[in-house]
Amino acid sequence: MAHMTSEYTDIDLPGGAVLQIRRNHEDSELTVGVRNSCHSRQARITVTPSHGIAVGGSLTLEDAAEEPVRVAFYLGPITVYFSARGYWGRSETPPPPPGGWPVDEKTGYVTRPPPVMVDPPGLLRRAVAALVGNLQRRKTSAVVASYDDGMVEGVNTVARVCLWDDDSQWTAGKSRQYSLNLTHAVWGKPTQTDDIVIEERRVEVALPEGKYAMRAKLRERKISWARWPLVKLYRSVSFSPACMLVPQRKSDSLSFEGNRAGCTSIVEAGSIRAGVAALISRVLRDREAYGRVNWTPKPTALWRESHNLGLEPVERGADRIVDRLLHGETLWLLPRNDGPPRLVKPDYQPNALMVGFSRHPIDGGVVVHRFPATSPLVIVDGEPVGQLARVWPESRVSIGGHEFTAWYSPVGPAPEAVQLQLVDPDPGDVAGAAERDVAEVAATLDTSTPAPDEVDPPGADLFGELQPGNDPPDPAPEQADPPPKRWEGD
Repeated sequence: MAHMTSEYTDIDLPGGAVLQIRRNHEDSELTVGVRNSCHSRQARITVTPSHGIAVGGSLTLEDAAEEPVRVAFYLGPITVYFSARGYWGRSETPPPPPGGWPVDEKTGYVTRPPPVMVDPPGLLRRAVAALVGNLQRRKTSAVVASYDDGMVEGVNTVARVCLWDDDSQWTAGKSRQYSLNLTHAVWGKPTQTDDIVIEERRVEVALPEGKYAMRAKLRERKISWARWPLVKLYRSVSFSPACMLVPQRKSDSLSFEGNRAGCTSIVEAGSIRAGVAALISRVLRDREAYGRVNWTPKPTALWRESHNLGLEPVERGADRIVDRLLHGETLWLLPRNDGPPRLVKPDYQPNALMVGFSRHPIDGGVVVHRFPATSPLVIVDGEPVGQLARVWPESRVSIGGHEFTAWYSPVGPAPEAVQLQLVDPDPGDVAGAAERDVAEVAATLDTSTPAPDEVDPPGADLFGELQPGNDPPDPAPEQADPPPKRWEGD
């Protein structure tokens, strides 16, 4: 049987035992295990690639754990794990007396005695409990590993030792866990310079669902060691906004590839061209690992909290503002004189002093929009908003003096039933469109001053057709702005 990135094979053995074979393609793991027919006893061995090269071993004993005995051997590029479950034992609740169990007069609950152990745990679990104590955990290990932890300084060689201690926690002066970075001890700790942008330009990243326009920056920094004569040049490429959708691991929710401020994604590469290839490779690898082969974004079903928009006030002690935001709907932030603002439902009658939040039709992200003349000042990640702007997960949003951190998950493209009329979000295009509208309809409009409640709010049909990435290239000089288009769904 296959499930996403794993394959499962069960082979029946004589006596009711089962041989289990598991292959995890994502982590390149192979697990072989044997269990009895009632799952009460089980042992397994897992072979997986090490993160670098390591030599050593470890023994972990933990009372009342799913697998109380765990052994690991680090053999160069591979790691071998062995674990045993043992027999849990069996408990039974005594039969009720004639007339049933008594009822507590104060609480009204039935009072039952605790279960009685009728079959004690197996020898393995009893031995672990005697060695480590009730509900305790102890680990003994000695490992020397050389690996690249993903930091820019490169490969480090580290020695770690744990002497019969609980490795799940650490207490200064009491824990018997020791670590020594041999690379730093021999060559000294690294010193890094600030990043320097040596090239910057717009690029298009092509994926199966379309092209994403974004800005790429080639950065360079120098890394040196006190007792090493050479200097390392580290180059990386940052892409923003990297709003390509990828499925989350073991979840039905989605996320953006960019997980930094401004939906920025950074890859290690020596040039922008190589960075584009590395970014595409990462996105396709994550989609295949956490979704399936040839995975592309699709509208997501309403699932738990994945469609919620949360605004967490920066002010300590203030409550988070949360409400559900679906495609085709608008949530309005209602200012109040007697307290912090709150989100109101889509059917609430908005006024020109409110700020709205809607879903982006292509990727299901969040867009904030406001009335340029009457709405309070809106700042997203330090940039003032003219009429509308993208809000990324963990963006800092300031609205009329109130500061929030945005929390949400993208929900994918809008379903076909949702029809939205959108305009280009570029402030220059919005201003030009407004001037043309005034010139075209000035003769037919009633020039009397409308009351505040007569001003139409910028609803879901405010936006124009936004391409993936929401960062269109600069328009050619003296070129007329394109007319707004109607988005007809995928």
